[in-house]
Amino acid sequence: MKLTKQQIEYFVNKVGQPEASILLNKFFNSYRHYLNSSDVADLYDDNYAAKINSLETYLIINNKYKIHTYNKYSYEYLIPRLTIHSRILDVGCGSGDFALAIAAQGVKYVVGMDFSRKAIKEANAKLAKSGLNMCHFLCANVLNMDNQFIFDFVILNDIIEHLSDAELKTLFKNISSVLVTGGEVIIHTPNGLAICNDTDTNFFQKAAKTYLRLFKHWRGFERTVEQIYYDQTHINIKSFRQLRKCLKEYGYQASVIYDEKSKLPFINQLSSNMLVIAKKNN
Repeated sequence: MKLTKQQIEYFVNKVGQPEASILLNKFFNSYRHYLNSSDVADLYDDNYAAKINSLETYLIINNKYKIHTYNKYSYEYLIPRLTIHSRILDVGCGSGDFALAIAAQGVKYVVGMDFSRKAIKEANAKLAKSGLNMCHFLCANVLNMDNQFIFDFVILNDIIEHLSDAELKTLFKNISSVLVTGGEVIIHTPNGLAICNDTDTNFFQKAAKTYLRLFKHWRGFERTVEQIYYDQTHINIKSFRQLRKCLKEYGYQASVIYDEKSKLPFINQLSSNMLVIAKKNN
């Protein structure tokens, strides 16, 4: 249930831009909620990994560990809350930079988890050179995790948009089993209310679209063939309203910090990405 690059390119050439981007996004939105992560697993190829690794660097810790732009929001939230007793799980840790940057702050322990053997091999190679014996990396699927460790914070950096509702249910249930009461799940994810995502709507989003069309001659967001192809990994983009409802069902109390700030609070709701803090109630 996905389009190939050739199919996308043919459609873009046939229809033109931005119409092709708009129609393909609507098409994908019409069925993405029927997908599980396994349905798009082969999209996570070497080119996808290269795209992630090439993201703009926000900060480098100890002249070694990169904090990418998209990870800066969870990093900035987490750092002032850490103590020498903090225990952190980084889900989807990739090649380990974020987990190692956190471990370098002097915490009790950090566990990085990823299903990619290649990524965990790279993470362990960095760990061997780091001298950070409070950091551990596991090649595992968080949907099948055990309670070998207990945590105060769980990091989900741009993870949940890649999972179906059924998989999210398992994820939040499993996290709850290893998270202390009062512990926090720190979730960075695309925002469904953002006009570029458009998987949820409200009055302010409709008003913004109308303004852009009438006064800015906006015709719609345009994506390249490659962007459209890899955007198919995002099978579950939620707004904060939708995600808060989901989290409440599993015993979490959620708040949000939008990436993009405006002097008008209602405009913040349309930020392209958001940081959601989910506190475990019991």
